[in-house]
Amino acid sequence: MTIETSILILTKNEEKNIGKCIESILSSNYPGNKYEIILVDSNSEDRTIEIAKNYGIKIYKLSRGSIGTALNIVLEKSNGIYCFKVDGDSIVPPDFIKDAIEILKKERNTAAVTGKRIENNKNNLVGQMYAMRFAKDKFGYISTLGGNFIFNKNIVKRTINKFPDSHCAEERLMCMKLNTHGYKTKRIGTISMIHDSSGENISLLNFIKKNIWYAYENYVLFKHLTNKERIKYADPHFFLLLIIAFSISLSLYFKDILFLLVIALIYIAVCVKFFSKRVYFGTKIAIITAFIDSFLFYIRSLALLYYLLKPSKTEYLKVEEVT
Repeated sequence: MTIETSILILTKNEEKNIGKCIESILSSNYPGNKYEIILVDSNSEDRTIEIAKNYGIKIYKLSRGSIGTALNIVLEKSNGIYCFKVDGDSIVPPDFIKDAIEILKKERNTAAVTGKRIENNKNNLVGQMYAMRFAKDKFGYISTLGGNFIFNKNIVKRTINKFPDSHCAEERLMCMKLNTHGYKTKRIGTISMIHDSSGENISLLNFIKKNIWYAYENYVLFKHLTNKERIKYADPHFFLLLIIAFSISLSLYFKDILFLLVIALIYIAVCVKFFSKRVYFGTKIAIITAFIDSFLFYIRSLALLYYLLKPSKTEYLKVEEVT
């Protein structure tokens, strides 16, 4: 039977999860002779590749993290009509692949499908924040994808052609380009991933690093969108940059109000975040996460400013097929 779906698993030091991830795919209700599995590893330093080799799947190793390159590999080297992007720290429930493929076949203007996300670890703040984010997922036609999703390979190749060799921004870039060309992305009620954040670093420094990474995502998007798309999909971090610049200008003029302006902006951001979260999670968790989110929002905006002003350079990337 002809391969219908190419499953792309992304990994980086996932020796504790990769076996469970692959096993969940092999146990799905989607026929095994209709799919192939391709694993793209971002230079893991543990036994991820060693474990994955036991399953007889195609494996590529990158010299550095690049989700864009991983997607380009599956666009160029896979045999399927559809591509299923899977995070290596997740479990794929049995019905999602089959349900998503049926929708892509039925709705010709729908180019990508994701599903409900569940966080398996709620014992620490990281897991609770993931759970909060997943609980706010909207269903039906959506503007951005997240986690595990399936897309029509031919449509994506026509609209994007090639992803940038970056380690982020691929999901949002794909949605924006698909939307510009009149295609839709959809979230269905079937669970697409059971995520496990138990192995993640929960330090404040790691939170800051991750949010600087998110700022780089905004920078990558800015570089690869047309001017019309930049206006249409304007990111709130750019607006905050304008507010910060305005605050600094006023402080230089009046000499003593910068501190008050910054405090006022933080207060407004915290209030907005608090009231949006309290509806879902109650007062106590909402207060904590509102302050954390607002602080990280400022970190992302300042990091974005840094990337916009910093001269860009091309990083070396080697792709090696593992046999």
